[in-house]
Amino acid sequence: MTEKKSETRLQWARRHLRNGYIILTTRGAVALYGAAMRELAKLIDSPVGVFLAPRDLLRDGPRFLREQGLRAACGAVLRQIAAQYDPPLGRRRNPINDPLREAAISYYYTYELTKPDGVVPSRRPVNEMDFALETPFAYDAEPKRAHSIVAIVHAFYPDVLPLVLEKLHNVPGALDLCVSTDTEEKKRAVDAVCADWRKGKVVTRICPNRGRDIAAKFFGFRDVYANYELFIHLHTKRSPHGGEALARWRDYLIDNLLGSERIVRSILSLFDDPRLGVVFPQHLFELRGILNWGYDYDLARNLLKRMNIEIDKNLALEFPSGSMFWGRTAAIRPLLDIDIGFADFPPESGQVDGTLAHAIERSLLMIAESRGFEWLKVAQRDLYPMGHTLLPVHSVDDLAEHRLKVFQPALACVDSNFHPYATPIVETRPLLSYPSRNDRPRLTLLTPTVNPQQTFGGIATAMKLFSTLLAELGDDFDARIVVTDADIEPDAYAALSGYAPVPYAASLDTERAALVDANEREGGRLNVRANDIFFATAWWTAEFALAMERERARYFGGERPFIYLIQDDEPNFYGRGAKSSLAEATYHH
Repeated sequence: MTEKKSETRLQWARRHLRNGYIILTTRGAVALYGAAMRELAKLIDSPVGVFLAPRDLLRDGPRFLREQGLRAACGAVLRQIAAQYDPPLGRRRNPINDPLREAAISYYYTYELTKPDGVVPSRRPVNEMDFALETPFAYDAEPKRAHSIVAIVHAFYPDVLPLVLEKLHNVPGALDLCVSTDTEEKKRAVDAVCADWRKGKVVTRICPNRGRDIAAKFFGFRDVYANYELFIHLHTKRSPHGGEALARWRDYLIDNLLGSERIVRSILSLFDDPRLGVVFPQHLFELRGILNWGYDYDLARNLLKRMNIEIDKNLALEFPSGSMFWGRTAAIRPLLDIDIGFADFPPESGQVDGTLAHAIERSLLMIAESRGFEWLKVAQRDLYPMGHTLLPVHSVDDLAEHRLKVFQPALACVDSNFHPYATPIVETRPLLSYPSRNDRPRLTLLTPTVNPQQTFGGIATAMKLFSTLLAELGDDFDARIVVTDADIEPDAYAALSGYAPVPYAASLDTERAALVDANEREGGRLNVRANDIFFATAWWTAEFALAMERERARYFGGERPFIYLIQDDEPNFYGRGAKSSLAEATYHH
């Protein structure tokens, strides 16, 4: 038998240099660092075995050192670092999150603050993943109760008003009508067209030619909204600046909102949901490439601040382009209540962007969300070219599932690396949220891991206390464990067999006991209930608990405490720096 030649030190060095060069050029410097830690673990202990995070050294290190020895302790730390920065090749992420990877919504984004021409870009879902409900619904939808409804129409072009009124006859039942225009001559024409309206009361007014249809519809009739639960905004839109590409915009919007009585009944049935605030048409396809903040971002930000709403450029921009939509008065109440009048809008000079009216249009859904309302988009299949993004509604039960795709909160972050320090301090990658419709109370444990080989004193104590609290709370509370820092391994699922494995994704949220692998953040969201209580186990999970409580309060209102199990003086685990300061900050909530 031929003996295998031993590798010389020079050959060993050349092999590692060659492998290091391949890793550096194919996977980057961070992966090279992780691979180096794995090789060091081989030299000191073993490439496989238990893991010990450096941040847990002070807490779990002494016991581990006594039980396993110095070499094993060093190897455990090095393996943890290697797994974090360079996961083994061929390692599959947790298959429970496969649905997340398949359905995650992708977003267009640029890190430019402004374009060279001054336009502020926006984060938007890619066209292939921007969903809407198909109307009319495939069943005989009928509102469960009658709503008081008003149509508020700005008729800058009175000759188009007969077309608008013809479509409004598709609204079943009574419908009051408020119509504005900008001159006495036009008002006479409007009065003549409206003389035959028999579905309800008619109010016509002259408004200054400032702020286009936006100012007239919101502030010209500010006093009438209190008399109605629902409204529809329309105007006699022409877009002379858009040429042939936008020539069909008005008809597209009106047909999607009022195209038939079945369409209207479908839309009105959606408002049986008391949390629905706005329904608007999917964007005209020709506009999709220019759905941005334009020159309106600063105007919108200042406007929203007046309503105690904070925004930034990382939020996704969604709005009813063309400013025609169905709405609930309560959803826009903050806008109606602030001190804005026609004098706040610039005189008409043919502006196509950069005015307060354009800023209000882009802010509407954020205003509705700030009051706890949601929104949905609709479209007819024969009017929109991307049919696979239109979700057919065969029964009322379909709406709950479709909502998860259509409603993507405009005030919720969509970027899992939002914080500037989230990349170097990986523990701080944000958990993104989604409002659940399940009202059952729930206790949610936020923990770095539940894997048996990584669960030592601190985490084990938190798990035990969590179980004790659940036993005291009884069957009235649901339970959830959210793992933030490690993919859940099969032996952990086996040990927690009473918990249903669920992906880190928006869902119907029906599980009584759920185990969520949130280590893989990209594209996912964590369901947040109105009655969630969060239980934090380490300083970064306390950050998550605070963030989730802020999200819960924004979605549902009210304040709730969270549980913070402090077992060590964590700021002193680190030298003075970012981690120490972040840990310290969680003690001062």
